[in-house]
Amino acid sequence: TDVIRDWCKLVDLRVTPIIGGANVKRQMEKLKKHPEIVVGTPGRVLNLIHKRKLKMHKVQAIVIDEADRLLDEEKLPLCRKIVSHALSDVQLAFFSATDGPILHHIHQWFGVEPQICDVREKDDSHGHVDHYLIEVPTRKRADALRRLAHVKGMQALVFFNQTASLMEIGAKLEHDHVKAVVLSGEEGKEKRARALKSFRQGKAVFLLTTDIAARGLDIPGLKAVINYDLPRDLTTYI
Repeated sequence: TDVIRDWCKLVDLRVTPIIGGANVKRQMEKLKKHPEIVVGTPGRVLNLIHKRKLKMHKVQAIVIDEADRLLDEEKLPLCRKIVSHALSDVQLAFFSATDGPILHHIHQWFGVEPQICDVREKDDSHGHVDHYLIEVPTRKRADALRRLAHVKGMQALVFFNQTASLMEIGAKLEHDHVKAVVLSGEEGKEKRARALKSFRQGKAVFLLTTDIAARGLDIPGLKAVINYDLPRDLTTYI
């Protein structure tokens, strides 16, 4: 929503976010002002369609971002229901940073033959990345993070496989006076927003998170990514 707002200012368009966990009545009021762009999560979008607050007959395009995840077994039915409420000639666009089997079966699920634009060979926006492996016993990983926090100019995303480990290490770092914030799906929406803002402003050295919570984050100038746990697969690592 924030990114789209920057673009919308240039052409005088309005955008409104529709997400679960936020005040639904306030969202309904914003929809009454007829925004040209709605950015939402599938569950809340479908909910407002069923309440007839989101008029799908006027929708010209539907963009499914993070398509490799948004079209998994759990969310695919929701996305298909949303598309089914739009007119038959609605434009569909699917975006994903990683390839996946579902992206090769879009015709099967949505009845359209997509034009594929693969920019991996042309994309030079990621710059140069150095990969390091540090062997540390599990019991000493928190201490290793504390040491890394004192490296000059350090600022890093720290990924965990389990939320329980994330919270435990977060408490240990706080005890050691290391400035770290937590981005967890179990935290409230406002608390997550504050944590991310604090990290973006450079007030925290580490942003502790899981792959799910940090999906799609764009943090300019990020110095490092630390995998506290080994990622479960290559796609998650990338």
